[in-house]
Amino acid sequence: MEHPHASTRLDARDVDALIDMGVLPPAAGALVSAPPITPSRLARGVDLLLLLLSAGTGLSGVVFFFAYNWADMHRFGKLGLIQGLLLAALATAILARTRATLASQIGLFCASVFVGVFFATFGQIYQTGADAWQLFVAWAALITPWVILSRTQSQWVLWITLVQAGCWLLWTQHLHPIHDLRPEWVSAALTTLLLALIAARDLLIERRNVAWLRPMWGRTILVAAATLQSVGMFAFDAIEADVSFTSFLGLVFYPASAAAISWWVWHHDRDVPSIAIVGCGAIAAGLSILLRITTDSFDIGIIFLVGFYLVVAFSLLVAGLRHLNMLERLEEEFPHGS
Repeated sequence: MEHPHASTRLDARDVDALIDMGVLPPAAGALVSAPPITPSRLARGVDLLLLLLSAGTGLSGVVFFFAYNWADMHRFGKLGLIQGLLLAALATAILARTRATLASQIGLFCASVFVGVFFATFGQIYQTGADAWQLFVAWAALITPWVILSRTQSQWVLWITLVQAGCWLLWTQHLHPIHDLRPEWVSAALTTLLLALIAARDLLIERRNVAWLRPMWGRTILVAAATLQSVGMFAFDAIEADVSFTSFLGLVFYPASAAAISWWVWHHDRDVPSIAIVGCGAIAAGLSILLRITTDSFDIGIIFLVGFYLVVAFSLLVAGLRHLNMLERLEEEFPHGS
């Protein structure tokens, strides 16, 4: 007699959820192979895309609604509508928690966004005099419990974005005008934070097998943010005329951070997008050095030299990425040299 549950099959998402709940050991995730693409899976993918698009257009609709009807709305109507939307998003996140995990995550993300909209609206109505950096810091602080409990990368990306924006606005409005703090220190501190988050993410996957951190797009965003900040400061200090200790910090910090990212990504689940981002950052850094050298004699020959540099650099990068992609495929087909 066949077991009543013999026909039940678990896909990779179900196994990841059971691992997170402690029902299955972490090693069970390695036994699940990627399911084939079927019409039902394709339909679920389309449903997911439509759900994300509806959430994005809904949030955009809220923003445009306030922008168009701002002058005609009463202040209590503005705040009450935002609070109603926030409560509706929270209700969706709570009610759909067990039946539709993705809908619950989207509802919680919308609620986190509405917190910032409420702060901005309250500040515009009552003119509290608070600086912009205080808005972002308070916004990030209030949604921190939701971010921790959500166990989704989208919530963490929103939180990290708010922290980064708040720190840069704090430097713009307070630290630089009053204390004359150079941007290199802010860039180095925030890039170090991003590097620590990249390492923490990969270690949690390797040692704790945290399933919700597995999608690579989260690490790709962190790598892009760290590269953008560090190479931006490098380009600024490379082109800048004066030389000081802080500008030297910007020049040295980028190669160190790029080397750290490259080494870590290569030894911990290396992926082509992250390496491509690091390569583009290196090209931008080289371009800033070239512009610094040729800034005094900028003519048609310099334009040709810059174009030649970009063509050669990107050609080498593409060739290297293709070679890396080929090696990855060979390792998947013939693991452990078999």
